[in-house]
This record gives sequence, structure tokens and C-alpha cells, in this order.
Amino acid sequence: MIGSSRAWQLLTGLAGAWLLTSSAVTGCFAERDLTEVVGAGGAPTASCPGELCAAFLRTCTDGQRDGDETGTDCGGSCARCPDGQPCLTGADCQSAVCTAARCAPPACDDGARNGAETDVDCGGTCDQGCAAGQRCGENTDCAGEQCSGPNGTCLPTCTDGVTNGGETDVDCGGPCKGCQVGLQCAGSSLNCEPGTYCEGTVCEKLKGNGVACESAEQCVSGFRADEVCCNDPCTEPCRACNLGASTGTCKSIPSGDDPANECAGDDVCDGNGACKKAPGATCALGSECASGECWDDVCCETACTDTCWACNEAATGKEDGQCAYILAGLDPHEECDGNDACWGNGACAMGKSENGLSCASAFACASNYCADGVCCATPCQTPCMGCALTGLKGICSPLPAGAFDGCPGGKPCDGNGACTP
Repeated sequence: MIGSSRAWQLLTGLAGAWLLTSSAVTGCFAERDLTEVVGAGGAPTASCPGELCAAFLRTCTDGQRDGDETGTDCGGSCARCPDGQPCLTGADCQSAVCTAARCAPPACDDGARNGAETDVDCGGTCDQGCAAGQRCGENTDCAGEQCSGPNGTCLPTCTDGVTNGGETDVDCGGPCKGCQVGLQCAGSSLNCEPGTYCEGTVCEKLKGNGVACESAEQCVSGFRADEVCCNDPCTEPCRACNLGASTGTCKSIPSGDDPANECAGDDVCDGNGACKKAPGATCALGSECASGECWDDVCCETACTDTCWACNEAATGKEDGQCAYILAGLDPHEECDGNDACWGNGACAMGKSENGLSCASAFACASNYCADGVCCATPCQTPCMGCALTGLKGICSPLPAGAFDGCPGGKPCDGNGACTP
């Protein structure tokens, strides 16, 4: 509809001497299509009664630039101007683009829908396809080559160069191919391409065996054990995937260990992926023991086959399961000749020691007395008496005055083999 101020200006220029009323020109302002408003030869019509109104409209066809026209018979209240004609705004131009006061030819970068474009600067003869939701006439008008139909709109596709239609990043994720490393995945690895996983909201490369991980889906192998990516599930007892240099490969836990407390009771791993009895446990066969060794009716840390060695506390004074020298004077395995016995050093006794020589038991001494670690002439068991004094080894002698040797009340010795009063 023609603006009232511009209409009055034009009417004033055409018939300044005529008397005008608002009702006389109202119908003329209601239409811009001259064929509807003006009859043949400019005759008045129902839409534009009276010669005054017809004369006003005939100015758009008089071959002159007058009224509010920007070009000859175009622009302003008249039809839009072709390319090259003067203009004030894009509304004056057929191309809808006014540049440097002239109507510019349609272009694919002028910010207006013109020429053969189906939407602003896209479709038709433009190289740029229209995005999803923009107008189109056929598939080639769209960046994704999917138009809903004639006079339709472009549909989202996996090749339209934008994030749409359920995609998590440009043309990937959702219904499209998986996204590459560094692209958005919306918290799901299903949106990432093979060889990657979704870390938070971004696709990351899968981790190799031995690398710390939070879930199996982060691993190339698809397995996680002991907080690292592993070459297999590694769920069997006494097997682990974080063993030193072998981290990332499922291996048997070393014999005697059970870091995850997988074995029942006091049993431990045997080094071959099974739980068996720990050293010191009673046994009948070596196959019952994690070490594979059963000696003296207990599981032993090692084989214990040497002469005058044993693996039980009764024979060695050490903990059950620890192979050690048999105590002097004992021969539980009847390994020594005749009446001989073990010497306490892993060998059978070869005679008795004289007084003053070291001993572990009375059996080792010719006197049959062992006191203070040496063979002694007498038992030497009373307080304040000793058999290992310097220069007097082997002879039971008084301890120096002031020495403490089990006197009642914790009193010291008097130097004469007795406790002070």
C-alpha cells in the first residue's frame, strides 16, 4: 500500500489546483498492480474512481521520472526498477539490492533472495546449496541434496556441512557416520568412529594394553582388568594384568602371593593360576602346596632334602614351612650313624667337644654340659655363675660384682657367685 505522505506529495504535483479529499484517493492506495487499479487507457475503475486517481496512477507509465519514482516509471510507489536504475533502498529494485544508489544485478553473496535463488544466496544458480529448513525447488538446491519437494524445504542430511538431524557434530554421530577424534559425541561412544571412544563429550583414540582406563570400552582390546586395558578378561583366580613389566598381559600371580585375597582361608597362589596351601600348612603331598614341596608333613618354602635339615618347628626351632638346620642332638630322620645326631650346622656330629668350645646343646659336649653357649665342666645353672668368662671358658666361675643374673628382687651379683643381700 502506498504511504499516505508520498501519495499526497504525488497528487499535489499532478493536480495542485484540484480540491482533494481523503475519500477520493483511498481506493487508489489500496493496490499497486496498475492492471487491477487502472482500466484501459487510464480509465477509472471500481478500485480507483475518478479522473484524479487515474491520473495519479498513470504517472508510473508516462515515460518520465516523477513523483516518488527513483528511476523512470519505477521505484518508489511504482514497480521495482531493473538493474542499473537509480534507487534509494533495495525495495526500489527488482533484485532487492541497492548499491551506490543503483539497482545491482542479483548475486549469490548480496544478502537477498533474488535471481534464480530459492533462498537467500543459495540454491538455483548459486554454488552454495541451501541449509536444512531453507526453501528449495529440487534436490540440487540443497547442500545435502534432499528437498522435500517443489516449493519445499531442504531436509537435514549427513553431507550438508552443518550439525543437524540428530548429529553430534558436523555430519557425524547420531544417524550419520561416527565422529573422528576431537569431535563432539554427546557422552556416547556410539557417536564415535571405530578405534575411538567418547571421553566426556569428545571422541578420543582407544587405549592400548597396559594403559590405565576406567572402562573396557576405552580399550583397543575391549578388556579391562586391574584398572588397565588388558589382552583378555583376566577374571580367573590367581591371575592379574598389572604385574610389573607384564602389565597389560594377563599372567599368573607369583607363588605364595594373593594380593586380591581370592583364595580361601590361608591358601595362596601357586604361580600357575591356582590356589593351594601356604608354607607351614599341613600336607601329605607336594601337589597340595603352592610351592610344590611337602616335607616333615608341612608345606615347605623350598625342597628340604639335605642331611640334618628339616622344615618343621619341632626339629629346627624355626617356623613351620622354613627349611633350616636340625637342632643339635636331634636326628628325627635317623640320618646319622650309630648314636650320632645332627650337630646344629647341617651335619651329623663327628665326636664330642671339649670344655670351652661352643655348643648348641649338651649333646655336643664331652662333659654333657652346655652353658652360656660353651661346653662346661659342670651344669653351671645357679645365679651369678657363668661358664663363658674371658680366660675361664669351660669353667663355671663367679660373675663380676654388679652383674645382673636373675637375682631375687633384681639385685646385682656380689662378685663371689652370690646375689647381694
